[in-house]
Amino acid sequence: MRTILSIDGGGIRGIIPLACLVELERQLGKPSPELFDMVAGTSTGAIIAAGIALGLSARGLLALYRDLARRAFQRLPWWRVLLNGGNHRYSNDFIAATLANIGG
Repeated sequence: MRTILSIDGGGIRGIIPLACLVELERQLGKPSPELFDMVAGTSTGAIIAAGIALGLSARGLLALYRDLARRAFQRLPWWRVLLNGGNHRYSNDFIAATLANIGG
């Protein structure tokens, strides 16, 4: 049987599925990368999925998320939101750089 984890977006609310994963890891005694065959997500869920795919535990991701959330989820100025058609509320530059540093 294959196990698939899918995590929705939602900015800083990504802490909620991470907290659930921390509890799941605690109950099963294994880190998230060992629990799922496939991980996917949108927006902040994709960031969490990428961390799991890179081998990070939910506890490690939660600590990282708390440290970086203030910088990563700063809203763009209103004029930047208008220029990109309202598609992005947050700049992805910091998030991309952080994931690149984690992934090597």
